[in-house]
Amino acid sequence: MNLSMSPYISFCTIEPRTGLCLGCARTLTEITDWQFMSSDKQAEINKTLIQRFTEAGIEVPQAFLND
Repeated sequence: MNLSMSPYISFCTIEPRTGLCLGCARTLTEITDWQFMSSDKQAEINKTLIQRFTEAGIEVPQAFLND
């Protein structure tokens, strides 16, 4: 994944227990602010996504594992 690309994978559902999207592991604030963030900030968030899925007990989507 290009680290400044949006991690959106056409599946957006916020998991109430964690506050993370089940499709991309971003918070609702990160999703709504994404277009206004610097590419450095986007890359910083993208670097944490697989860890977020794992820590939240959410299965990591295959799209994140294909790099």
